[in-house]
Amino acid sequence: MLKQKMFQRFLLSYLFVLMLPLLITGTVITWYNSQLLTEKAQQASYQNLIQAKLLADREFSELREIAIQIGRNQDIRKVMFEQDPIEWQYARWKALDELMLTNASKQFPEEIQVYFKRNQEFLNASSYYDAQLFYQKYPIDGKSAEEFVEWVSTNELVFTQITTHNGKNRYLLYSSSIPISEGQSSGAVLMFINWEKLQPLFSSSIGVGIEKYDFILGLDGEILYSSDAENLVNTSELLNNLKNQEGLTENTVGGQKYLVVVENSDLMPLRYVSITAMNDVLESVGAMRLNLVMTLLVCLAFGMVFVYFLSRRNYQPIQNLLEYVESGDRKQYRRAYDEFGKIVDKMDMLFSENQLLEQSIRHQIPNLRLSFVGNLLAGRYTDAESIVSLEEMLDIHFESEHFCVVMTRIEDYSAFTPQQDEKNLSLVNFALTNVFLELMESIALVLDLQVHKQKTFLLCFRREIENPQRKLEEQLEQFHQFVTHLLKLKVSVGASEVCNSIDEIPRCNEQAQQALNRRFLYGYGCVSVYKPEDLTHGIRYYYPIDKETQLINRMKQGDAKGALEIADHLFSENIEVRQLPLQLSYCMMFNLLGTVLKVLGDVGIEYDITTLTSQMLESMLRRGTIRELYHHLSVAIEDICLQVQQSRESGNIQLRNRIAQYLEENYMDSNLSLLWIADQFHLSGPYLSRYFKDQMGMNFADYLCRLRITKAKELMCDETLSISEISARVGYNSSNSFIRTFKRYESVTPGQYREQKHTVQK
Repeated sequence: MLKQKMFQRFLLSYLFVLMLPLLITGTVITWYNSQLLTEKAQQASYQNLIQAKLLADREFSELREIAIQIGRNQDIRKVMFEQDPIEWQYARWKALDELMLTNASKQFPEEIQVYFKRNQEFLNASSYYDAQLFYQKYPIDGKSAEEFVEWVSTNELVFTQITTHNGKNRYLLYSSSIPISEGQSSGAVLMFINWEKLQPLFSSSIGVGIEKYDFILGLDGEILYSSDAENLVNTSELLNNLKNQEGLTENTVGGQKYLVVVENSDLMPLRYVSITAMNDVLESVGAMRLNLVMTLLVCLAFGMVFVYFLSRRNYQPIQNLLEYVESGDRKQYRRAYDEFGKIVDKMDMLFSENQLLEQSIRHQIPNLRLSFVGNLLAGRYTDAESIVSLEEMLDIHFESEHFCVVMTRIEDYSAFTPQQDEKNLSLVNFALTNVFLELMESIALVLDLQVHKQKTFLLCFRREIENPQRKLEEQLEQFHQFVTHLLKLKVSVGASEVCNSIDEIPRCNEQAQQALNRRFLYGYGCVSVYKPEDLTHGIRYYYPIDKETQLINRMKQGDAKGALEIADHLFSENIEVRQLPLQLSYCMMFNLLGTVLKVLGDVGIEYDITTLTSQMLESMLRRGTIRELYHHLSVAIEDICLQVQQSRESGNIQLRNRIAQYLEENYMDSNLSLLWIADQFHLSGPYLSRYFKDQMGMNFADYLCRLRITKAKELMCDETLSISEISARVGYNSSNSFIRTFKRYESVTPGQYREQKHTVQK
């Protein structure tokens, strides 16, 4: 009976050990995977919508910029206001070319139309339409041609969904009015975006077999785009409840559970919505649970066989020992000793090894202390009991729960020792550590960790220290003054705030590193103490679109002074006022670099941008200050402005010479005029008039008259030519007009001039 009970206990114990982990594991895995799939679906839905929002906002912001450019186009505005029929027709032709170029360069809108309220016309990239012809191309469901024209005339900026009469084509229409003045409109810019162009923005899927539907809504809840245009997958009830909702929520409609994500556009009056059917996710969890149960049953069946043989194997030595006790047989004794004798011998061996291990540990105490400090800073200890046992073993006694982390970085020690090698660096570290311990051990227990030129100190304050934060800052200031003025070391110091638990030491370590990193922003060799309010600084850097536009315009004009003033303002606002973190400061600098690249792409000058980028990357990799990065950028901005100025001056000289050469070759043409020359050189009349005055020092008519008079004086040397023939040869249709002009410039008539010249020659 005793043998049977012992065997049964072995068997039941092993069965319990086998089944309990299987049940717990199965339950945990099922619950964890259910949560994991739900969280992944939530994260994927949210991230996909955020990505779609960024892509859509970028595309819609380009639509707004196109509308602004078209509304400001001088030829477009001439078509709206010009009274002169010839000028109006010329501007109409130019506007058609401008819109053709704009439409060809943009892929997102299917077509760009301009509506002119003045004559009820629509202009696209190929021709003009009246309202009826336009309506034949875009037969809009729910509106007549007259209603659509009235709608376009009265809306300033609007998105709307448009469906053609056949129901096959759906568009998102972006309409932006072209203002005459405040409160008045002279026309509108219309851009038609086919729903097929919007679909790739929401193309990311959540998972195989999981339904996801995406929408773009107006602020009033109207549907502007739907990925399921046919039946809205019974989501209309969900969409009706989204007016004041934003973020990620779960809703149930008709017994179906949906995950709804709503994000408002940062630039346009739009809302982006993603709806995911969560029942599909939970069905995959159910299938996974069934597979897991089947797997556990199979494991249990095989495990029971293994448990039986394991029980028999472990019970056998005890059975041999009991049989020896009962029978006294030496054969049974040998069997029993073969098992238990080995165990005793092994225990003796282990005991001896433990003694040797304890001696070895005593010699390794310093290294173990370093490892203990490193693990505390990294947050690798999750069990408070293990920390207490290590404190006892390493003879470390934390008197309080007030901890702080201080980091020092040796920036320059050339004044301390002229030789820069590892031996002298070790000497500097030794001196620095001793000074820090001397100053801090009166207020705290100090443990240190050395990594090359950077040293980390873990401080546990004494119980009697009141206001440890203020005391820490005082001692750090004394330490910095001592090593700077007496040891002649350039050392940067970063300190965390004082935490109230040993569990917060990893957070203090991160705070100290952040404080030390501020030396890259404000220079090396300073003391920086982390403050809780630092978290409110530098959430976003300051670089508004109007400032970027001003900077681009200044650089395109070659105005180096103006461009540098704007860049200096941006640098001061972000680094000195907002005090950005290091990573955002790098982003700000490379955003400025992107602006420089935009200017280079527009002005078409050659500049070694590879060297500039390499300098900035090298400075960032070697942890140079943010001012070094900005210095490279400011030098590049100044050089580019100088090249732009030189390029503009060279271009003006070439154009002036070409116009002068053209007049020299065609002055005899009586039809020559300012508008004729402007058309030949693809310029506007007013611009050419101003340009001629600036470059030649006189207006066009004065220059042409002087040129013709000069040529006429040369022809007067030929006595066989009459005044009428000369006037015709230099471009005058009337000899009287030629005589009046000649007398105005020469103070004598052509005949008198010829007589005077003949007399002088005699």
